[in-house]
Amino acid sequence: MTEVIHTEAQVTVEPAKETPPALFSLPLVGPTTVEDVTFYTVLGVVTVVKLVHWPTAALIGSVHVLHQRARNLALSGSERGEFLEGTLEATEELF
Repeated sequence: MTEVIHTEAQVTVEPAKETPPALFSLPLVGPTTVEDVTFYTVLGVVTVVKLVHWPTAALIGSVHVLHQRARNLALSGSERGEFLEGTLEATEELF
C-alpha cells in the first residue's frame, strides 16, 4: 500500500509587474500602452484582410476599450465607487 505524505507548500507572492509607460491618451479610454496599440493595430489588420467580419471586430474592440478603461481606473487607485461609475460612463459613451 502506498503512503501519502502531505507537506506544507511554501506560497510566495510575486510583486505586481510595473505597468508599461503610456504612449498617449485616447479620449474615451485614457492612457494607452504599447500592448494596447498593438492589439488595436492587429485587430484592424485582421479586419481589413477579412479574416474577421467588421461587426465581430467592433465588438472585440469595444470590449477591449471597456477593459482598458477599467484597468486604467483600477491602476489609478480610484475608489470602488469611482471605478464602477467610470465603467458605466464608458459603457454609456460607447452606446
